[in-house]
Amino acid sequence: MEQLKNKQESLGKIFLNIADTMKLYIDYVNKFESANVIFAELSNDKFFQSMEQKGMELTGKYLRDYLITPIQRLPRYQLALETIIKHTEPTHEHYESLLKAKDKVQSVNIHINEKKRDYENRLRLLELATRIELPSYIVAPHRVCIFEGKMEMEKEGEEKKKVHVYLLNDLWIITEEKNDNQFVYVDKIALNDLSIAFVSQASFILTAGNVSWNCYCATPFEVNKWVNAIEDTLKSNELHDLLGEWGDYCSFVISSHFVR
Repeated sequence: MEQLKNKQESLGKIFLNIADTMKLYIDYVNKFESANVIFAELSNDKFFQSMEQKGMELTGKYLRDYLITPIQRLPRYQLALETIIKHTEPTHEHYESLLKAKDKVQSVNIHINEKKRDYENRLRLLELATRIELPSYIVAPHRVCIFEGKMEMEKEGEEKKKVHVYLLNDLWIITEEKNDNQFVYVDKIALNDLSIAFVSQASFILTAGNVSWNCYCATPFEVNKWVNAIEDTLKSNELHDLLGEWGDYCSFVISSHFVR
């Protein structure tokens, strides 16, 4: 603020300087839901209620208001910069730095949202392991649960079965519901062997090698959700593999250059 008051630096440059520091919010964002659960439990305690009321009288805000503030702050920074740019002439000396700052803050917001989604997906896999007796190697640091749901699957040459399936980033896990939200592990399919094809509004086919499964969903909407989730995951894996190969190639070229 002092820099702005003294006109030593533009608003855009200040945001460019602090944007990367905003990534420190990731940990807070990831733990926010857990903090809300604890807050809800404490809200039933009379001593906590009295402290909450005293805090409100002193500051004009409840603790929950303070908890949500950091979550709201990052999108507001982006919105503020977009509003300032809207009312700034393109010829203004600070216009370009404001544009760069807005793009940088936007990329930080996207990065934080992706990390939050990744954290939630990893958490889902750990929760999955408490409900199913999975082979120990399936729960691994690189693995996340992307999507899950009920359907009927019919393996080629076998009877149709009611199953609960889980789409991981590299595996398709098939389970059968036992009771009380508990599931029995049945089978897995590696996604890098998998291909998918629409059949009708109510079903799609998964193929791995010479084996096929007909997958039946309750509604066309569910079919679309599953097909989109699987296709997006397969595309993401292809891109990841491509980048990995490119990185290996670059490393080889660089090392070859220095060896000479």
